[in-house]
Amino acid sequence: MSAADSDRCRVAAFRKARARRRQGREARRYTAIAWTERTWNPIPGCSLVSGECRDCYAMKMAWRLSRIGRTAEKYRGLTRMTKAGAVWTGKQTLWEDELAKPLRWRKPTLIFVNSMGDTAYEQTPVDWFARILEVMTEAHARRGHLFQCLTKRPQNLARLLDLVGVHEPLPGIWWGVSAGNQKHWDERVPWLLDGAIPNCLPWVSVEPQLGPIDRDPVGLGWIVGGGEHQTNRHHQARGFDLAWAYRLIDRCQAAEVPVFIKQLGDNAWRAGQRFPTARAGANPAEWPEDLRIRQYPAAWSGT
Repeated sequence: MSAADSDRCRVAAFRKARARRRQGREARRYTAIAWTERTWNPIPGCSLVSGECRDCYAMKMAWRLSRIGRTAEKYRGLTRMTKAGAVWTGKQTLWEDELAKPLRWRKPTLIFVNSMGDTAYEQTPVDWFARILEVMTEAHARRGHLFQCLTKRPQNLARLLDLVGVHEPLPGIWWGVSAGNQKHWDERVPWLLDGAIPNCLPWVSVEPQLGPIDRDPVGLGWIVGGGEHQTNRHHQARGFDLAWAYRLIDRCQAAEVPVFIKQLGDNAWRAGQRFPTARAGANPAEWPEDLRIRQYPAAWSGT
């Protein structure tokens, strides 16, 4: 075989291997967040609103991304470094190139909206919020996408929806709240159930769960739970008692509400003893079998 033929064979082999890698990536989720398939961040940026935010993974990630060439412009100025690690500055930005992305994704997909912020952040301009709603509505109608939206500011979400004239549930948009303990459950979840937020699927993220929650989930469409992942070397992950997860599962099963246990975290406990976990306890194969529950709402077929 001549040198030229050998070079052509190597190029062909490289191209085939590259095509196989691309196919493999397309078959995987595009995010490490187990309960979704993609993230979409048209308006990154936030501020600390409660104790659950102490070790927010998005703060650390935003700081890292602000120091990487291709993402630096998008995330620059959203966080600042302190002795306790990266913290939000309170700034938020709108990225035009991100807005239309869901319209280009052809396969019906579960999309977590603003994993790097809060769509109902107090600083979010009404026109930004309206534009995001417009894209989500069109992308659901054209592509069949379902959008998972979380906030710790349900009162502001209700205000924004009213200001843009949304008084009926929007198909394909799931509005949810984060509530890591019973206090925040009692403050935030009622906003989902009293009609203040028009919603086709109200849901709650109990992650990280920082204390026991013993509330009836009737009326909710989905609950996600889990322990805290240590993202900050200055703080140990806060404890997660597996008894809390069992109680959450029992409550959901009694109310016929689907429940998804995402991870056990880096500081899990069972019956007063540390329960060993690796990599945030995200591998269900390492859990007690009766905690390996990852259910989705019937609205999502997983196709």
